[in-house]
Amino acid sequence: MKYSYSQIKTFGKCQYKWHLNYKEGLVPPPSDVMSFGKFGHKMIENVLYGRDILHDIVVGEGEFDMTEMQEIQDMLDDARTVVELFLETLPLSDWETVEVDGEPLIEKKLEMDLGRGTQYIGYIDWVARHKSSGQVWLWDFKFRGSFLPDWTEELDLQKPTYMKHLYDLGVEPIGTISCQIKNKAPKVPALTKKGGLSKAKITTTWETYYKAIIDNGLDPADYEDMREKLAGNTWFQLSRSFRQPEEVDRTWNEVFLRTVDKIETQWSSDTPPPRSIDFMSCNMCQFRDICIEDLKGRDTEDLKALFNRREKQHASKDTIQ
Repeated sequence: MKYSYSQIKTFGKCQYKWHLNYKEGLVPPPSDVMSFGKFGHKMIENVLYGRDILHDIVVGEGEFDMTEMQEIQDMLDDARTVVELFLETLPLSDWETVEVDGEPLIEKKLEMDLGRGTQYIGYIDWVARHKSSGQVWLWDFKFRGSFLPDWTEELDLQKPTYMKHLYDLGVEPIGTISCQIKNKAPKVPALTKKGGLSKAKITTTWETYYKAIIDNGLDPADYEDMREKLAGNTWFQLSRSFRQPEEVDRTWNEVFLRTVDKIETQWSSDTPPPRSIDFMSCNMCQFRDICIEDLKGRDTEDLKALFNRREKQHASKDTIQ
């Protein structure tokens, strides 16, 4: 059995969702947010390795073989804009990548033996040392429509479990950094009928707006009010959390391993697990319609047929994502 953080997180949120997603093997289609994040992660990985930002990214091939090719190409262009904007702001020259046995800890796959024939599988985005302070931090990049507040970093389960793996490798980060990045490019303001730039509310940065002013031969002095309006618009947010080894151990033993034990029990049970029903969680759940119809005692096979299925997932219990 192979466990991923995604499976652990899903089980913690709603055991019935886990049942549909993992035990029954129903796989929702990828969302635009997931595709954007895939592009963004690959671009950051390329830059950290010193490659061209588009290295190994070919729309229509490999993991980027998707339908709606023009939409995907537009998404790729937007992802590049966002990542380049992020990299302009983050002083990468202040950091150096940590290596283990000569291997850089960039998009590093981790495999941890949990005993009883089970493994924990994951990918570490980046482990880096701040050159001036010497501090080592575990970085995680997330592409989001809106940012989570800083305090949510303290409740993140994924990164402490990855720190546990790093300890085993002899690397001791002092904490974690969640780098949230917008999953859409800043919008270019529209021209009005009079030839000026629209001052309507817009999701953009002052830099993007200013470039449009110059490109259209306009006077920046006429748009100083927009500088104020757009001053608070940021395209990324860093949230740090210092973590002691004792906290990492408690998170591993009291939260992670106990959840794994509960999942093990559910794998061998013939009874569907309980549901967690609340508006906020269910509103965004891709299995919502199946859950509602099942509660009403109606047949759900037609709804389930709309999903793909994981190969051999139940027979081998070999679930990774």
